[in-house]
Amino acid sequence: MQAVRYDGLEMPPKKRLPENIVQDFAEWVKMGAPDPRTEPLKVVKKAPQEPLWSLKPISDSKPPKVKNTAWPRQSLDAFILAKIEQNGLQPAPDADAATLKRRLSFDLIGLPPQKSEIRNLESEIDSLLSSPHFGEKWGRHWLDVARYAESNGNDGLSRNPSFPHAWRYRDYVIRAFNEDLPYDRFIAEQIAGDLLPADSSAQRDRQLIATGLLALGAKPAKAMNENFEMDVIADQINVIGSGILGLSIGCARCHDHKSDPIPTRDYYALAGIFKSSETMWGAAAHQGLTAPQTPLHELQAASKLLPRAELEPIIKANPPHRPPAKPSFSYKADAPLAMGVRDAKKIEDCKLNIDGESKKLGAAIHARRLEHQKTHPHHRPQPHLSDGLTQRRCAMALASPASPTRCRNHPRYDALCHRRSQSAARERFTHPASRCAHQ
Repeated sequence: MQAVRYDGLEMPPKKRLPENIVQDFAEWVKMGAPDPRTEPLKVVKKAPQEPLWSLKPISDSKPPKVKNTAWPRQSLDAFILAKIEQNGLQPAPDADAATLKRRLSFDLIGLPPQKSEIRNLESEIDSLLSSPHFGEKWGRHWLDVARYAESNGNDGLSRNPSFPHAWRYRDYVIRAFNEDLPYDRFIAEQIAGDLLPADSSAQRDRQLIATGLLALGAKPAKAMNENFEMDVIADQINVIGSGILGLSIGCARCHDHKSDPIPTRDYYALAGIFKSSETMWGAAAHQGLTAPQTPLHELQAASKLLPRAELEPIIKANPPHRPPAKPSFSYKADAPLAMGVRDAKKIEDCKLNIDGESKKLGAAIHARRLEHQKTHPHHRPQPHLSDGLTQRRCAMALASPASPTRCRNHPRYDALCHRRSQSAARERFTHPASRCAHQ
């Protein structure tokens, strides 16, 4: 009734209904909104829904039969050739050495090749994989998934505060790809790097920087936003869902998901993990209306940095249009700092937000990962807080070989997951092109 009366909502949106029709709706609602139809209702039986392919255990599909049995060099080639033959086509001839070198160079490091002949294909690939440009080329794909940016973007108040310490996360990703960091470790460090043991101060710094994944992302203006904290958590859930699980979880903030098997209770169970974590983005360029200031990770082994001397006159000649807010946290000018997360002082479950509104609270939901993972044969019961485990340790299960969605959204796995056997899927995988290039 609010919608047809144009009270907050407007339906139909283009033109308000005549008053007499609005009154008819009001009278109908008072009657209990009875169905005016008199003919027998047609019963439609809904077919049982097939489990989503992405949530099924990985199986080893048999390669299809092909006519040209000499062309496939490995079983994966048979799937490609089958489609080629199905369309009445023939495979293209093998590339010559110069073309192959050009393709490898652009694919692996994003740069044109040096002018020299390929003497040994294996050594050529190894040379490209050992180039620092390899991590720059392939790390950028993950940075897109991680919604990496060094500024906030428009916060709704035409402000675009910067995040001057975001670059450390970018460099962490590039280094991870260049060092062929196993994928499960790569994910675990970004979700809970501050909780993992470290053998040195340098490793501890790296793991703290990795948690920048959860501190990046656009922050909605804090001013006049009662849902700011839950909006930040929603962004963290979205990057975990879309980036790691390959599931769009965000809809479940307000209602049970209509296309993926994620109820609202699962959403707030996952939200409890992040509600019990302190997100650290820093001062956000001292724009208090965008986001309240937070502390930052203080690194121990990282080199100290000072602004370059030639920048000082430029900074002085271009003062900010608005005076910056007074810093809430002070650090030395050369202190190495990083965005990230850490356990909050208070560990608590998140209450269900009715219709996604943080002021309309329902029951508290125990923190845990998504229940759809219980369908996997390697599922184990999840510990709760009373077991002495912080909530983000539960989230580390996302990177476990037992997780059915572990490899859904990783660049190389899109093509290979269908071909991995159960045992191979439980191995420690390395990064994208390192194996694909050889194939």
